[in-house]
Amino acid sequence: MKNSLLARVAALLERRLGLAFVILLALVCLSAWGTSRLTLNTNQIELLPQDMVAVKEAKRISEMTGGIGFLMLALKGDDVDHMKRVADDLAVKLTAMPEVRRVRLKLDISWVRDHIGLYVLTPDLMEVRKRLKAKVKDVVRRNNPFHITLRKTEPVKLDIKDIVEKYKQVGKKGINDDYNISLDRKMVLLLIKPLGATTDLEFTRDLLAKIETLIASYNKDNKRKAILKEGYRTLQPGATITYGYTGGYKLSLDDSDSIMQSLIPTASISVTGILLLLLLFLRRVLLVASLMTSLVIGVIFTFGFCYISVGELNSITAILAGILMGQGIDFGIQFIYRLREEYTRSRELSPAIRTALTRLGKAAVTTACTTSAAFLVLATSDFKGFRDFGIVAGGGTFLIAGSMLLVTSMIILLIHRAFPNYIDRVLRLA
Repeated sequence: MKNSLLARVAALLERRLGLAFVILLALVCLSAWGTSRLTLNTNQIELLPQDMVAVKEAKRISEMTGGIGFLMLALKGDDVDHMKRVADDLAVKLTAMPEVRRVRLKLDISWVRDHIGLYVLTPDLMEVRKRLKAKVKDVVRRNNPFHITLRKTEPVKLDIKDIVEKYKQVGKKGINDDYNISLDRKMVLLLIKPLGATTDLEFTRDLLAKIETLIASYNKDNKRKAILKEGYRTLQPGATITYGYTGGYKLSLDDSDSIMQSLIPTASISVTGILLLLLLFLRRVLLVASLMTSLVIGVIFTFGFCYISVGELNSITAILAGILMGQGIDFGIQFIYRLREEYTRSRELSPAIRTALTRLGKAAVTTACTTSAAFLVLATSDFKGFRDFGIVAGGGTFLIAGSMLLVTSMIILLIHRAFPNYIDRVLRLA
């Protein structure tokens, strides 16, 4: 039945080649439209089972407080007082933004400073007591009128600077300053709590753009004579303060942008590697071009199917293109070699395509079924990343296999009609 169906498809392609190309073009356009509408969801919580208590609570807290974490604005400079005054100005302006819930610039740690002794560990207290007793004993001995010493000795020094330094900070926060300032006093940190969630990347992108506008306006008109420039590794020349962004919001946005930016280079490397290997082994530019065109169309079909089936990409399904291209090209290679054998035997293209499809079809369909089944098993997973990957990869295997067999046949038939003599040199085995 499979062979009969493939034989009918091959005959239909030969009779209605123009109509087949019109239908193919329409499908490619629809799939490309769906692919262009795919978005990347980098929210790892969305990949977890949504009925888990921890996931429900995390979402509830996020809805109550906004996103989890902060957008951090770091100010770097050499003048501590100047940085603090600029930070105060920016905190007021940022708090007035409708997208911001609050800005935390200071943390009142006066109670910690006043009761720092309560935080000193017992071994350190015992060491201070030991040094203090040694000092007291030495002072008493030296002030004793009956004290006699055979040789001159230096007075015992009471030095507890090492222990004091140990308790000048709590974590990375110094206790001598309420500002969120680094220990080297070269960086002040503003913790911005936005109203939107960290997973709303467009909200984060829009918020960062508005903060940039705010800083540009502050540079033009401020009483501190401050010049702020963005930078991350070194202080920017000509700037009194160098600033930068970090925190959960910024990292989520950078993570998403990094994945999206890596998709094209990764796909390009895959295509280039496949192209070079095909040129090396087939040594027929026309056949290689036909296979690569069919492969690209199959990948477009796959991402169009992804838009219909799951609606978005995640950090796992985003890498599908390279995997499916490497896997799908096998169908094309097998078909081309079988087609060349059949054509060399009969010297007629249409019967050769029909025979190649019917005789290779059973093996190709079986291979596609077993490979898809292996992927589709993942669709039963509670983890959404694996589930989406299984659905898209399983369906994509069939789509790419069909594209490698049928679209390649259509392209070769079209070239044969345009250049009847040229196709003989391309397909005939030496």
